[in-house]
Formats: sequence, structure tokens, C-alpha cells
Amino acid sequence: MSFLGVFVICLFCGLVLKTIWNNLKGPWENVPPGPIFLPVLGSTLTFAMGSKDAVKFPLLVIDAMAKKYGEVMRLSMGSQHMVFLSGLKAIKEFASKEETTMRPYNETLLEMYSDGEPLGMGIGIGGERWKEQRRFSARALRDLGAGKKGMDAKILQEVVHAIEDIKNRISGTQRLTKMDQYFDLPDLNIIWGLVAGIRYEYDDPAAHQQFDYLRSFLQESTAGPMTTTPWLKYIPPFKGIYWNIRQTMDAFRVLIKSVIQDQRKTFDSEHVRGYIDKFLIEQKANRGKFFTDKDLIINCQDLFIAGSETASKTLSNCFMWLVLNPDVQLKVQEELDRVIGRERHITMDDKINLPYTDATMMEVRRISTPFPITPPRTAPMDITIQGYKIPAGVPVQMNIYSVLRGEKYFDEPDKFKPERFLNEQNKVVVPEAFIPFGYGKRRCLGENLATVSNFIFYANLLQVFSFRMIDPKNPPSTLPCGGLTYGPQPFDVRVSVRE
Repeated sequence: MSFLGVFVICLFCGLVLKTIWNNLKGPWENVPPGPIFLPVLGSTLTFAMGSKDAVKFPLLVIDAMAKKYGEVMRLSMGSQHMVFLSGLKAIKEFASKEETTMRPYNETLLEMYSDGEPLGMGIGIGGERWKEQRRFSARALRDLGAGKKGMDAKILQEVVHAIEDIKNRISGTQRLTKMDQYFDLPDLNIIWGLVAGIRYEYDDPAAHQQFDYLRSFLQESTAGPMTTTPWLKYIPPFKGIYWNIRQTMDAFRVLIKSVIQDQRKTFDSEHVRGYIDKFLIEQKANRGKFFTDKDLIINCQDLFIAGSETASKTLSNCFMWLVLNPDVQLKVQEELDRVIGRERHITMDDKINLPYTDATMMEVRRISTPFPITPPRTAPMDITIQGYKIPAGVPVQMNIYSVLRGEKYFDEPDKFKPERFLNEQNKVVVPEAFIPFGYGKRRCLGENLATVSNFIFYANLLQVFSFRMIDPKNPPSTLPCGGLTYGPQPFDVRVSVRE
């Protein structure tokens, strides 16, 4: 045998022995259990073999692996070791710690989301900048009425537009196509109204283009794997996908920048139009360290993703489950007719008197949350979760899906049962395990706005319309579709105006 042959065999044996040794001792002491990991590849092969659709449905593979390895699981993607937390106890223990509000520095994610800079309230890595911007944004949204009665009228205006638009679309056919995308424009308008006091007509191509920009990033199933295995972005087909995401997100930020410039030209501190004006007031008064134009652009981008894209997916999921469960749809409509009637619109003030209607939307959020796995967080020092060590800087993601769909927390979790949120007195109860908006200090900033807009939209549409499957023999799929956020598979519905 030649010297080269001997060298290759020795190298191979060395790699095998190194892999065995690394897996026996683990990447650190008291490491959580997890699948075998290889040099360079990590657990990628194990992950890929978890399902033939591992790239298309990574959520389901991660959840299945968590059931095998436990509620604190180590997963190695490429050379990056990560920890996934499943189950309410582990998630609460981690998210309740003051030191776990940080996000790890992820170069690929930041390149795609914010042109490489650690800005924003969502993907932002944390620290003083994040705290200042999150505090300001929470206060600004409260002042603008997000999640309060002040938003009811604005949302109802959009509901009226949507009702007329649906009537026009179904005229003669009773068919509404692409129901999985229908709420993109209405929810986009709600956020634009909050951000800048403007709205788009539903047939405006510029508005559709904006959602295409967001969808290219959030609905790309390979975006997640590229952030955890960054070398993928250098090889086809991931390279092309990576650059497409960067270009489309750059284009979306250019659009936001142009709106900010227009708002700045007509700015009047006595007549605040929305979030941008609130930010400009702080900027002109020099009240903080980080009120830069770049911060404003990414903050606005955060609001669209947290408040528009996820709200749209929730409403799409809602009507998917309603056409699959016509008995639930009928019960909601019977309650609306009995309590409200048909003579006026439904507002948030009515929610307390509509327990079944409220419980149905809660069940939608439980069974189909748009953010089933949270973006990664980390701690600046070593921490212990459920007895396992997690070293400083190691990314940690929370598997919210494991709680919302867990048999330990909900009876028959894969069945759509709104009554699970009602007690014997027909009052709404909120279980501790109901955490569709996350947990802890990184809990979704847009929770209040999403709760109000989703309820008002779905209740008022069911007051006017009935929704049915096009073909009962081919019902919509309930498998989640997406990448960083999840929504339903494409589906059409048959719509009729109620008698």
C-alpha cells in the first residue's frame, strides 16, 4: 500500500476516534443530551434523517427529537452547539432569568435582517441599546392606542374595507382564492396606520410587493438552517436563496426609509401621526443614546414583522380551522347573533360577553402559533437549566410548540377544541401553558395589538360571512408552512353572505 493510502486510512481512523471521543465527553461538562455530532457537520445528518421533509418542516423534526432526548436538548448544527428547551418548566426557568434577554451575535441572520448590524427590538442582540428602544417602543405603542379602545375604530375601518372587498371578490363565484394570503394587506394597513398614519388600497401593487419582501425572508424554509450552519450560504442552492433574502430585505428597508424621509419633511410635533413621529420627537430632543435613523428603520421593520406578518398568519390559520370544523364556526355565529345581532359591528368591549368566540381564537393561537420556536437567546455567563449546564454565549431556543401541542398540558392537543378554554360557568380561563406569544421579558411586543386586531377581524367577518371548503374530499392541510414564521398551506375557500 502506498504512503498516501496509509495516510488517508490513518486520517479517517483519527476522525472516527475523535468523533467518538467528542461524543463521549460532550462539548462541555454536564452537557444536555442530544444526537451524535460529527466534525464540521455537527448533527446535520441526524437532523436530515429525522424526516424526508426535514428542510420543509424542521419544526416537526426538532419536536420529535425533543421527545427522544428530553426537555433540555443539545443540538449541533455545523460547528455551532445549540440548546433547545421544550416543556413549560424548562422554558419558564430560562426565560425568567434577567441575564437571558440577550441574543447571540449571528452574523448570517443579521446580514439578512439588518444588513449586518445588531439593531432592533426583535433580532437585536440586547444590552443597553435594546432596552432603550424596547422601552420607548412599548411606551409609544401605548400612547398610540395599540391594544386599547383607541385602535378599535381604526381596525374597524379596515374591517369595513375587507368586507366590501370580499363581497366584490366572491360576486358570481362565491370563491375566495389564496385565503392563506388574504389578510396580508389588511394587516399591513393596520401597521402602516400605526407607524405613519397611511393605508394602501388592496389592489395597489406596491403594497403586495412589500409583503413579498417580508415573505421571502420569513417564509423561506432554509433561512433557519443557514443561520445555524453559516457555511451553507456559500454553496448552491443556498447561496442564491441567501442573496435573494438580502436583496429583498434591503429593498423593504429602502421603502421604509423613503416613508421616514417624507414624514420628516411634514413633521409637526403637535400633530403626531404615528410611531415615526414619536421617534422623531425623541430624536430631536436628544433624549436617548440610540435614536438614530438606522434604529428607526429597523424598529419599523420589527413592527411589520411582529404585528403584520404574524397577525396575518393567525387569521389565515383561524379560517383554515373554521372551514375544517364547521360546527365550531356555527357555534361562534350563533353566539354573535344571540349577543350582538347583525345591526352593528363587534368591538373589543364585546369580547367579555362572547366567551366561545374568544375561546375559539385562543384555540387557533394554541394549535397554530406563527412563532412555534423562538429566535435564539443567550446569557453572558454560564447558567444551569433543569440541572444541565449551558455555557455563556451558547444559543438557546424555546420550543413553544412542545407546550401548546403537548399532551402534558392540553387534552387531545392535536384536536381543535375551543371549549378547553371555558370553565363550567362558561367563562374563559387562561391556562399557565397558554404561551403563544412567548414567555419572559422578550415576550412579543405586538401581543396587545395582535389580540385586538385578530379578534375584531375574525368576529366581524363571521358576523357577515360563512366560510366552507371548496372540496370536502380535499380539505386544507394542517401541516405548518414556513421558515422563521409559520402559516397554513395554500388553500381557497367558498364564501357566502349570511342570510
